Amino acid sequence: MKKILILPLVLLFMIQGSMAQTPKWVEKAKRAVFSVITYDKNDKMLNSGNGLCFPAALMAFLTVIMLYCYITRLFNERAGFWSALVLATSVQFFYLGKAAVTDTTLLFFLTGSLLCHLHKQYWLMYVCMALATVTKGPIGIVFPGAIIFLHILCTGQWQRLFKMHCLRGLLLYFFIAAP
Repeated sequence: MKKILILPLVLLFMIQGSMAQTPKWVEKAKRAVFSVITYDKNDKMLNSGNGLCFPAALMAFLTVIMLYCYITRLFNERAGFWSALVLATSVQFFYLGKAAVTDTTLLFFLTGSLLCHLHKQYWLMYVCMALATVTKGPIGIVFPGAIIFLHILCTGQWQRLFKMHCLRGLLLYFFIAAP
């Protein structure tokens, strides 16, 4: 299970880091490979896509897969299936998966950080928070931090703060998010 989650994170870190400064030839190659052109019955071009929505679609797909895996592990396979199905078929999520925006990347890392907290994978939680911050700014630590704090406050699990390695985790967070 850990191998399944680590590989997409590494891949996404590489994709996200390279998206900021992609050379022109990479953009042209991406458009050549992922462009979709539709024709009518008279061979007249109707629509052409530029392939820019591929990273958003990939992140949306990986979010659904991650949700399925974690919820299946937390509850059962039926709950994992239905939670992934509800997410994948919701209108806003479907729209964002087709748009060329970074919201699905943010959603992937926010969901990952909260699910890692539930499964007590704290180091991966800090990495997900940092990558969410790199994607969209301070919201990447404010939202999951507030949600996790309220969860600890409502459940009264204050001893969990010591197991989370907060200081070392924040150092890891700033090491990734600061540059």
